Amino acid sequence: HRFEALARKLAEQIIGEELYPVTGVEGRYSATFDGLTMLEDTAWEHKAASDSLIRAIQDADQGNALPPEHYRVQMEHQCMVSGAERVLFMASKWTDDGELIEERHCWYWPDAALRARVVAGWEQFERELADYQPPPVETTAAGRSRPWSMARPRGWRGSRRARGAGRVRRECAMWPMVSPSRRRKGRV
Repeated sequence: HRFEALARKLAEQIIGEELYPVTGVEGRYSATFDGLTMLEDTAWEHKAASDSLIRAIQDADQGNALPPEHYRVQMEHQCMVSGAERVLFMASKWTDDGELIEERHCWYWPDAALRARVVAGWEQFERELADYQPPPVETTAAGRSRPWSMARPRGWRGSRRARGAGRVRRECAMWPMVSPSRRRKGRV
């Protein structure tokens, strides 16, 4: 998130507006945004850069390809929730000291066909969730509980030796709350 905050300043320069991170809800859909303008017409999505993502964004910026589909699905869902007209998709690399190593970006515009697939996917998920019947779980007791007479009194502390292991004594809820050293010295 630190690098995302650093990259937000770059995105604001490219977009020309201030961005704010937010979670949006529209009906039954929700989405988180790395950045959204105050008018909610432009969104920003940031990813940590990998070599393959840098190449994909470079190709998309040159018009040769689109960003990978799983990123496009995320951005389409964000557009569906916010009503944004476009998304600035950015990947960046930073040093531990916060110095920019590399940054690439491209624009994503809503895609009606992809949105239909996203909506159909959510509808299928809702149907499957409604129809789901969890398999019966057979439970068996493991171990055994202490009988009441063997239960430690409330607030009891100490090791077996400190509790007087081997001595005959009462163990019940009425056992006096005294330290083991006082019992050994006969002060009880």
